[in-house]
Amino acid sequence: MKYKNHVREARLFAFCLLSWCLFSGTLSAQCNVYFSYCPGDITITDCDNSGFETINWPTPIAATTGGCINFNIQQTSGPAPGSVVASPGTYTVTYAASAVDMATGKKAKAGCTITIHLMSDNTPPVFTFCPPDITLYTGNDPTAPGIWSTPIVEDNCGENVTVKTKTPCNTDFGPGVHVVTYKAVDASGNAVYCTFTVTVIQGFQKAPEAQHPLAGHITAPGTGPYPIDITLSPNPFRGQFSLYAQRDPETDLEVSILDVQGRQVRLQTWQAGTNSLYLNTEDLNPGVFYIKITTSEGVFVNALRGVKM
Repeated sequence: MKYKNHVREARLFAFCLLSWCLFSGTLSAQCNVYFSYCPGDITITDCDNSGFETINWPTPIAATTGGCINFNIQQTSGPAPGSVVASPGTYTVTYAASAVDMATGKKAKAGCTITIHLMSDNTPPVFTFCPPDITLYTGNDPTAPGIWSTPIVEDNCGENVTVKTKTPCNTDFGPGVHVVTYKAVDASGNAVYCTFTVTVIQGFQKAPEAQHPLAGHITAPGTGPYPIDITLSPNPFRGQFSLYAQRDPETDLEVSILDVQGRQVRLQTWQAGTNSLYLNTEDLNPGVFYIKITTSEGVFVNALRGVKM
């Protein structure tokens, strides 16, 4: 009988102690809910610009600390993972996590918001390798075969890039300067070009000559009926460059600057009897340019490749 009385008194004491803690604030909520990982902003590219795209995202991770029960995490708004949505557009997805404090019965909550930016693909591919300019000699033949390494292209979407050229490797070229262009197009229609020249000289290669004393230059040997060597310096260049002739031109020369598409962006006359020509290029955008030099009658003299920084 005395034992039962002691048990009853102990239970009553425990109940009173719990009631006093609850009402006095001594026992407070110890359950805490938080997201240990929330993806935040995500950008997805519609690689074929179809107007629709499947969207997915990493699953958020939530956790608790303290005395928690009835833990739950669920998506509360936005399209479900794997949904096909219109592109371009911005979509908001929210997750909520909750649990109940074991001591107080209060609910602890945390939220995670993911913003998905669905973008059209407006980024063209990039040629990570484009063959350098090539000089060939025909020897005793009327033509020379052009052989070069295949251009390498990459795309931000990494798929469905088509590369085409009208002048494939191993094409036979006659004497003169030939522009070879490769065009790469991705699934969205974004295009980029790789352009280089193939210069074919009739006959055999002559012995190399002493290098021009200027730093940062290239020298192209003269060809055809007007064999004059010309140096471009500096190269690469910024706001200007100069052309230097091994000997003074006997007649006026026409100097054309062409962009990689073969469009003439500058035409200047090189006066006979002067061994250099200064060209101002401040108005040109950075890139690769080709300098073609001919006589006033159109007879080819030389061609060089310059890079503006």
